Amino acid sequence: MALADEVLGRYSTQYLASITNPQASGETTYDSTRLAYACTDIEAEFAKIGLTYTDTTATHVATAVAGVVALLLLRSGQVGGKEGWDAWLENLNRLRLVTANDRIMPTTSSELTPSDENPENNLTTRPFFDRSEFASYRPGSDREDPTDPVND
Repeated sequence: MALADEVLGRYSTQYLASITNPQASGETTYDSTRLAYACTDIEAEFAKIGLTYTDTTATHVATAVAGVVALLLLRSGQVGGKEGWDAWLENLNRLRLVTANDRIMPTTSSELTPSDENPENNLTTRPFFDRSEFASYRPGSDREDPTDPVND
């Protein structure tokens, strides 16, 4: 379903007539040209943040429909148009954060640091408890001490 159809399905004709025909207060039908342009512009806003609008994704539809109305209110100069548009841009930014391939970098508050590599002979440094003297404390270790009485 096209974005314009999604908007038409969610808002009354009277409301759409008032925001697509701001100069004609007595208009009873919506201006399909202005509605189509607004839909195209909202799809372009999606493209700006790295998303392709698709009507099969509920978050895209909900955000885009609200964007069309916010854009029409902004363009018609109606009260609250600028605030609505700014709020919609913030909503679009939240959508971008979770769907536009933005990666949240892993962080930690741990004070531990990884073992350093041993550059000599391409050997790596093993963790302290991987040393052979701790083999008897690791169940099933293939490096268990044969002289240990626990291994009898």
